[in-house]
Amino acid sequence: MANFLFWNVNKKPVIPLLGALCHEHSVDVLVLAECPASEVELLGRLNVDSEGTFFVPPLPWDGALIKVVSRFPTACMVPFGSLGRANVLRLMPPVDTVFAVKRPSSWDRRAADA
Repeated sequence: MANFLFWNVNKKPVIPLLGALCHEHSVDVLVLAECPASEVELLGRLNVDSEGTFFVPPLPWDGALIKVVSRFPTACMVPFGSLGRANVLRLMPPVDTVFAVKRPSSWDRRAADA
């Protein structure tokens, strides 16, 4: 079974804590909301402090407000659809799990303005 960790970091600088946290709890999929760090910073910290290698899967959103990283190969995580303000991703074998990531309401306002 995959271990998931969701954390709304509220734009705080938590990158130094993430490697140890993910290692201690054997996190396989990390979902961060309101994370100001770049994917490069995030992967740099996770891949130094944790066992295994984290990847950024292709996502159906820009990743500015919600970031997803996974130990599973990028081909294992695919967009599955959307339900209202939630995007649904499927984590394919070896795990075969479906999970949803809710979009903040500010995304709806930005889409309406476009």
